[in-house]
Amino acid sequence: HVVGATISVDGATVGSVAGGGAGAALTVTFTAQATPAIAQAILRNLAFANSSSTPSLALRQLAVVIRDGAGGVSAPAVLTVVVEAVDNPPVVTLPSPGLLYLQGAPPQALDGLATLTDIDTPAYPTGLLVVDFTAGATADDQLTVLSQGTGTGQISVSGSDVLYEGVPIGILTAPGTIAGPLLVRLNASATLAATQALLRQLAFADVAVPPVGGPRTVQVVLTDGAGGTSLPVTSIVTVQAVDVAPTLSLPDPPATWAEHDPPVAIVPGALLGDIDSATFNGGSLTVTGSDAVAGDVLDLRSSGVGAGQVATSNGSVLVSGIAVGTYVGGAGPGATLVVSFGPLSTPGAAQAVLRAVVFSHVGEFTTAQTRSFAVVANDGLTDGNTAGAVVDLVPVDDPPTASAVTFGTIQDLARDGLLVGSDPEGGALTWALASQPAHGSATLLDASTGAVRYTPAAGFTGSDSFTVTVSDGVTVSVPATVTMLVATPLAAARPQVLTSPPREGFLASPLTYDLVADTSLLPPGSDLVFQAVGAPVGVVVTKTGPTTATVTWTATGTPEEHQEIIILISDAVSAATASQAVQVLFHAAAGGSG
Repeated sequence: HVVGATISVDGATVGSVAGGGAGAALTVTFTAQATPAIAQAILRNLAFANSSSTPSLALRQLAVVIRDGAGGVSAPAVLTVVVEAVDNPPVVTLPSPGLLYLQGAPPQALDGLATLTDIDTPAYPTGLLVVDFTAGATADDQLTVLSQGTGTGQISVSGSDVLYEGVPIGILTAPGTIAGPLLVRLNASATLAATQALLRQLAFADVAVPPVGGPRTVQVVLTDGAGGTSLPVTSIVTVQAVDVAPTLSLPDPPATWAEHDPPVAIVPGALLGDIDSATFNGGSLTVTGSDAVAGDVLDLRSSGVGAGQVATSNGSVLVSGIAVGTYVGGAGPGATLVVSFGPLSTPGAAQAVLRAVVFSHVGEFTTAQTRSFAVVANDGLTDGNTAGAVVDLVPVDDPPTASAVTFGTIQDLARDGLLVGSDPEGGALTWALASQPAHGSATLLDASTGAVRYTPAAGFTGSDSFTVTVSDGVTVSVPATVTMLVATPLAAARPQVLTSPPREGFLASPLTYDLVADTSLLPPGSDLVFQAVGAPVGVVVTKTGPTTATVTWTATGTPEEHQEIIILISDAVSAATASQAVQVLFHAAAGGSG
C-alpha cells in the first residue's frame, strides 16, 4: 500500500519511494521490515504510464537494480516498454438554448454555436455524423443541412454532396426523419473547422400545417473513423403552431360592365383557401374601390339558397341556406364592401361570398372607364394577401328625347317657339323636322337651339301639328309631336292686353314700353309667353312677370314713316292666344339733319 512516499505491507512500513517522473529514476528505499518476499512483491507492482494524449511511440528501455543493504548489488535486469497509440474521441457541444420553431418557418439551425474539439484527429477521412430524433418527433419533422454558399467558412449542399468553402467534405446518405437519422459520411477534406461548420448548419423543419406542437429531442453523435465516437449531445426543439394567413388568388381577366347592365361579378373565379382554419369565425372579407366615384355600387348578388348559392336577407349573408355572416355594401368614392363572418363560415363559404361580389354604376358616363379594387380576407386571426381586381366600364349611348309641346297663335299669324328635348349624357343636340303640318308650314330656324316657326295656312283656325326629332350625334330620338292651336282673333278665352304702346319714336333710339295682360278668362295656372311675330330686327321682348313683359324696339329705316310689329301673347298651358299690333311713327334720329 502506497500513501504519498510511504510503502507499507500489513500496516508495517517497509520502505519509501522517490522520483520516477519526467524520465527520472524511481528509487525505493527499504526499511528493516522489508524481507526478500516483500521486495519481490514491490518489484511486481512497478508500473509505467504516459500522461500525453499524443505520446511518442518509441520503445522505452528500463533497467532494475537491487541493493541488499549489506553491499550486495544485483546485475541490472533490463525490460522493454512498448507504447501504443489509443484514439481520443471527438467532443461535440451544443451550447445554445433549445430552438423555438414556429409553424410554416423554413428550416432553422439547431445550434449556430455548436463546437467540435479533437485532440488527436485533425480530419475525418472515414468519419460519420449521425443526427437523430430520440423523442417527440412526428412524421412531418425533418432534419436537414442548410446550404449557405461557397464562401469562406460556408457550408453548401449540392445534391447529396456536402461542401465546405466549395470543397466536398462528405455525402449526405440519408435525410433525418422519424424513420431514421440524418447521416453524413465524411471524407479526408472534413477538417475540424469544416466539420464544426457542418454541425452549425444542422437544421430542423416541420412541414405539417398545422404541426403537432411540443418538444422534439435531437441527438448528435460524431464518429472520427479511427475508433473514437463522441458522447451523444442533445438539443430540444420546441414546435409552436401559429395561424397561417388565408391565401387569395384572382385569376379572372378584368370584368366588363356595360352601362345599364345588371351588376357584374368582379371575381367570379376567385380562389380563397386557408390550410389551417376550419372556419373564418371573427374574420372578414373586404373589397375596396381605390378609384370609385359617385354612382359606383358594390353589393352581393343574391342567387338563392341552394347548394353553393349565396343569398342576402336584411344584411345577413347565407351560403347554401346557412347564415355565415353579415355584410355592408359600399357606394360612391372609396366604396368598400365588408363581410363579417360568423362561426359557420368555412373557407369554401367565404370563397362563394367573394365570387358573389358585384359592381354596377348608377348614372351616365360617355367615355370608357376602369375601376380597380383591392380584396383582402381575414380568417379571424390574420389578414391574408391583398389581391387586385379590375372592372372595365363600357359606355352605352342613350338616345336623346324630344318632348311633345303645344304652341298657340292667331289666325294668319306665324308663331315662333323653342323645341324641348334632352340627352342623358348631356351631349349637344341637333333638331330636325320629321313631318310638316297639314294646315300650314314649319320651318326650323336653328337646328342647334330648336328654334322653330309655324305659319298657319291663310284663314285656318283650329288644331294643327307636325313632328320633330333630335339627335345627339349618335342616335336619333323617337319623333315628338308639336301641336299648334290656331285661334280666331276674337276668341272668347284669350289673354286681354291692358296697356297701349307708344305711337311715336326716334330711329336708332330704343323705344321701350311695358306690356300688361289680363289672364282672368284663362284656366287657372296659365303661363304667358310673349313673342314678337317674325322676329323683327331690333325688337326684344323680355318677360318680367307672370303677366307682364317689356318690349324694346330700336328701329332703323326712313324717317317719318310708320313701322309695325305684332306682339303675340300665348298661354303655354291652354294655348289661348292674343296679339297686340304696335304701330309707331319714327322720326329722324335725335340730333340728325332729317
